[in-house]
Amino acid sequence: MALIHDHLPPPDYASRKVPLIALHVFLVLLALIFYGLRIYTRARILHSIGTDDWLMGVALLFSIALVINACISTKFGWAGHLSAIPYNNLSPILQNIWISELLFTLTTSLVKISILLFYLRLAVTPTWKRVIYGSIAFIVVWTIAFCSLIIFQCTPVSDYWDPISTNCYPAEIALFTHGLTNTITDIYVYVLPMKLVWKTNLPKRKRIELVIIFGAGFLVCVSGGLRLYYTILTQTSDDSPWIGFAMYTWEATEVNLGIVCASAPPLKALIRHIIPNLRLSRTDSTARGERRSRARNPFGIRKEGYILDKVRTTRDMEWTSKLITSFTISRIPLSSLLLRRLRFPSPHRPRKRVADREIYVSQPPLDMPKSIGEPVLGDFGNAVYGTDINDADVYPTVYRFPEVMLHLPWTYSADIWNVGVMIWDIFEGKHIFNGHDPKRDRYTTRTHLTEMISILGPPPLELIKRGKRSAEWFDTDGNWLKPEESDPERLSLLPPSSLEAMEENLEGKDKELFLNIIRSMLQWEPEKRKTARELLSDPWLSRKKTVYSYS
Repeated sequence: MALIHDHLPPPDYASRKVPLIALHVFLVLLALIFYGLRIYTRARILHSIGTDDWLMGVALLFSIALVINACISTKFGWAGHLSAIPYNNLSPILQNIWISELLFTLTTSLVKISILLFYLRLAVTPTWKRVIYGSIAFIVVWTIAFCSLIIFQCTPVSDYWDPISTNCYPAEIALFTHGLTNTITDIYVYVLPMKLVWKTNLPKRKRIELVIIFGAGFLVCVSGGLRLYYTILTQTSDDSPWIGFAMYTWEATEVNLGIVCASAPPLKALIRHIIPNLRLSRTDSTARGERRSRARNPFGIRKEGYILDKVRTTRDMEWTSKLITSFTISRIPLSSLLLRRLRFPSPHRPRKRVADREIYVSQPPLDMPKSIGEPVLGDFGNAVYGTDINDADVYPTVYRFPEVMLHLPWTYSADIWNVGVMIWDIFEGKHIFNGHDPKRDRYTTRTHLTEMISILGPPPLELIKRGKRSAEWFDTDGNWLKPEESDPERLSLLPPSSLEAMEENLEGKDKELFLNIIRSMLQWEPEKRKTARELLSDPWLSRKKTVYSYS
């Protein structure tokens, strides 16, 4: 870097110190805000904080150090003209540049590794996992190589900040190689997820949304290219401190914008969590509106296009019959019932066309007995994305899970609980929980909770504190509220039981493995339930051959 000249022009005291400090502080505050929202979303809403989040936090700490280093450099004249810098300030400036190169290399590498670890959450095939792990290994080797090159480019190391030292190898080629490979890895890391996301089974609209979010990473690539350009320009310029203003600015832009872009995808869950809280809850006030709207909309057709309640399309009914052929209601095969109603519609049955599809409206009694027990199938039109944050009451009563009872946000882990209860029903031929209140002769949440506590033990205090309805059943210490004369509806807890005592059809190792997988799914805390991917490798599911008999 050209900091020593035989002939200098008259001193020019113009300086870009204030813009440099302002831009650096703004960028690091922006990254800090996005990272804070990311951690809040992952920890408090999604309950899925991981290594990529903590690694991004370390990267943010290095980014803060990089910004502090840049601001300190202005004290010695950086972002001003070389002609106005005293000779004694040249050594601190060179030392500042050496620290900046080292911090930038570490920061940008940590950001990329964190992003690649996040991609592991999306990868579903071994090939993609190998690609991602290979990319992480390359970034680690690249970081070690260039950090070593930066540290030991002079012998001894301290000669780097000696303005007249000749014990350093030419830095231009090393800096160009460093900047070029860094920009190439930027492009690779931010382009990789587009193909990865596009090959997932997500709906096309959701895939497009994710590609747009990741596409914002191109701004990081542009910043990296501009940083490379100004790094070369700073090295060859006769007024390096003045040109170096742009080099430092694009350097800070690249690392902090990388943190912002990497923190953006989880924030969609935060937005979906906040917006429903601005509206009335579906389970209370909107229920009244829905009841009123049925008078004006007797076929139960949603404005968004979902066809619900008493209306079904031919396609939906045929698909449903294939899905639930094995289920019966009062000895009438549901598939036969549906197909019969489709093939031989009543002449008095109203028909309607919606979106170029013919709609058949069912009429009671639909050839079914009036008393058919508790419902066990939900409406397919009520399906939601499992990665979104929801707070509505869903599922038939026997399959309700702790989050909806205590009124907590829920995600895909609700399905894990639901499937666990269904597996129990299939194997045991009876519900593990039914919530039937003998005093009222109907389902109540209070009864359902007492059954769950009897078998699973009491819920953790932290979960109780988070629930909006917990105070109806628990005190501030997490204890079940005992019945009082003033509240005769309040139930006492049931005697303690266990899964082992309730399981009646399996023995030995089969019983042990079965109960282990059920326990892993029926956890009070959603974050402690196994994921679908983890369940695939569970010993109970991965056995090669097991035959069960049912009477």
